[in-house]
Amino acid sequence: MALSPDKRVLCLDGVIASEQNLTVATDLANRGFAVVRSSGGDRARAIELANMVRDRDAIVVVRDVCLYACASFLVLASSETYVLEGALVVWGVMRRYPDHQCFGFLDGIDEMGPFLTSVQCSPAYAAERPADCSWSEFYRGRIAGAAFTDPPESRFIRRALMNSFRATGEYPVVLWTWNPRHDAGAVKTRIIYQLYPDSQEEVDKTTKRLGLSRRVLYDP
Repeated sequence: MALSPDKRVLCLDGVIASEQNLTVATDLANRGFAVVRSSGGDRARAIELANMVRDRDAIVVVRDVCLYACASFLVLASSETYVLEGALVVWGVMRRYPDHQCFGFLDGIDEMGPFLTSVQCSPAYAAERPADCSWSEFYRGRIAGAAFTDPPESRFIRRALMNSFRATGEYPVVLWTWNPRHDAGAVKTRIIYQLYPDSQEEVDKTTKRLGLSRRVLYDP
């Protein structure tokens, strides 16, 4: 991560490590740019960086790829995000509870069908864990309605994930796009794509070009 000499552009390139030093971001100018290219990483650090970007009302710009924690937190960090042509912003299920790695389908309140998410393997905790609390707090100020789920899944993606599970008996380990036509009523961030992919074939080609190892489902 580096800051331009004029302090107008902050660049993040790579995995967000748990020991990531975020000090450089404190000098980012108000209404500057946060240019990101990341396959994700530590959720707590991603949330911390996202809050720093928001406090400076910076504009997020996505280059090439933004996965997992990058998509879930940095894309929604501030008021505006621009996704450059040829870049992929893709979501996937991240482990929400620090001491378990269980997944399941839960019924959302948006009536679009069960969504795939991280769930608790053991009985409910007596109190919300600190990591889970910070996760919830992050979205509390950034979503437009209670129907938003993380990761965001359209009706089409939910059906695809459920069909895969029913066919194989295993939870699908895949990533997926989220068509920008859905975000206006779900999140407060204005997400602008220079050119959103127009087919699964285009997504497959981009996935191959970027060297991603997991399949990415296209949300039409």
